[in-house]
Amino acid sequence: MDKGYDAERVHSECEARGVHPIVPVKGATTVQLALTIKRNPTRSNPHISRPRSVTGRPAYSSGSKTDGGYFEEMKRVVVAAAILSTVTVVSASASGPRGPLLALSRISGGVGTHVAVVGRNCPKPYAQRDTLAWHDHYDELHDIEHRPPMGLWRRIPVRRTSPTTVRALFVVLRSDHHGSGLLDLFCGGQGNAIARFTVTR
Repeated sequence: MDKGYDAERVHSECEARGVHPIVPVKGATTVQLALTIKRNPTRSNPHISRPRSVTGRPAYSSGSKTDGGYFEEMKRVVVAAAILSTVTVVSASASGPRGPLLALSRISGGVGTHVAVVGRNCPKPYAQRDTLAWHDHYDELHDIEHRPPMGLWRRIPVRRTSPTTVRALFVVLRSDHHGSGLLDLFCGGQGNAIARFTVTR
C-alpha cells in the first residue's frame, strides 16, 4: 500500500460503509470501483475483519449494531433480567407457605378502646378450643423475668369464621396495666399468631 495513505483509517471507514478498501494505484487512468463486501467470502476473495478503529472503539461492519445501539440493547437485557428475577422472587414468596398472622385494627389505646382482631393462616389447635390470650405489660414482664406471679393472662372470646381464620373483639379494661402487651392466638401446627398492643393512659 502506498505510504501516502493512513491504512488503519482507510480500512476502518471502508468497513463501516460495507465496502472493500481500494487504494488507487499511482499512474492509473481508468476508474477503479469499490466492491461491496460479500456475505460468504471465498478463498480468493477473503474478508478480514478489523474490529477496532483509530479511536480505540469497536468499529462494526455493515448490518451490525452501532455503539449507541449496542449499549441500548445491553440496557434492555439488564432490565429484562432484573424484571425476571423480581417476578421469580414474588411468585416464589406467593406460592410458599405463610405462617400465622394476627392483624389489629388499632395498636394502642386507653381504657374502653375496642380493637378488632383477625387471625389468618391459623388452623384450629389439636384437642383444644380456640384461644386468644392477652398478656398485659405487668404479666408479660413477670413471665420474662421469671418473677411470681407468672402465667397470668386474660382469655379473649374468639369466633372461627373459616378453617384458617379467627375473629375477636379485644377491649381494654381498667385493670390492664399501662405499657406494651402481647396478644397470643393459639394455632395448630405452625406456631402461634402474635401481635403487640400498647395500653395508654
